[in-house]
Amino acid sequence: MDCVVESAKRVADEMDATFLHVITNNAGMIDSITQEMPKIPTLVATSDKKLAKLLRDREMNVKKLSRTPLKGINILSQAKELLLSAWGEGILSIDDRVLCIISTDVQALLFFDVKDMGIASIKEKVVDRIGLDVLEAVFNIATQIAREGREGKPAGALFVLGDSENVMRNSRALIINPFEGHHEDGRKILEEQNLATIKEFALLDGAMIIDGDGCAIAAGRYIVGVDWDLYLQGGLGGRHLAGASITKTTKAVSIVVSSTGTIRAYKDGEEIYRTGVS
Repeated sequence: MDCVVESAKRVADEMDATFLHVITNNAGMIDSITQEMPKIPTLVATSDKKLAKLLRDREMNVKKLSRTPLKGINILSQAKELLLSAWGEGILSIDDRVLCIISTDVQALLFFDVKDMGIASIKEKVVDRIGLDVLEAVFNIATQIAREGREGKPAGALFVLGDSENVMRNSRALIINPFEGHHEDGRKILEEQNLATIKEFALLDGAMIIDGDGCAIAAGRYIVGVDWDLYLQGGLGGRHLAGASITKTTKAVSIVVSSTGTIRAYKDGEEIYRTGVS
């Protein structure tokens, strides 16, 4: 273990790491890391309930895993998903340089530039259509829904971002619009005090419509004119088809949360991004 920490410190110094992401159930490993690299912000992913509570009591940033860290080389895919989830929650920024320290049945160090993890590519693809701060805010809410569901049960959601006038013309109300008549300040997704309300309305059947500047326009919208000829990965249902279709008929971007915890983004009728939440 000491060798891993020593190597991690050397890599962190040489690569100018700005963030540490530790995947382990080993309390001793975490103590060693925080002693050797106390100034670098750290997120610990663990499936050990007692360890998670202990670290939270220390005011450390902790992600409690619903399953134990994967075995062998499979831990690499889990590490990537955890990092993408951390970005979706706003813990990581696009400029962070992350050293991932794995101490499970394998010992490994992985270094990531966040901008090279696929995150930069989606931003480049949508920057002409929606604000990037809006994209991050929606991903934050989507990640919470994917991880927590609704009242502890799996839940899905569909967000349609940008080109809101055309989106409204290509959808119809399933319920009375909960945002109609409310001041814009109470509908902005970038305002922290609005997030709980927006998240709750996003869980309603149908789509939540948000304009390119991050103002919620409507919730509970049914997408009309769905293109049944679109090719989607097997097993995906109506919510994904609606999300893909509306981006083909408008200039919107859609973010779809499945009840299995996967988040997908669509543009021009095609999937441009996908990540799971552990």
